[in-house]
Amino acid sequence: IFSQQIKLFQSADMTKLKQQDTKPELTFQSEDADDT
Repeated sequence: IFSQQIKLFQSADMTKLKQQDTKPELTFQSEDADDT
């Protein structure tokens, strides 16, 4: 059970990291637009 939960957490973290790595410019642009 613990191993399965750890795998799920790792997979979720990997997907989040991939999304952040693949679309860093979009996030920065949206933040800049909101600030201005």
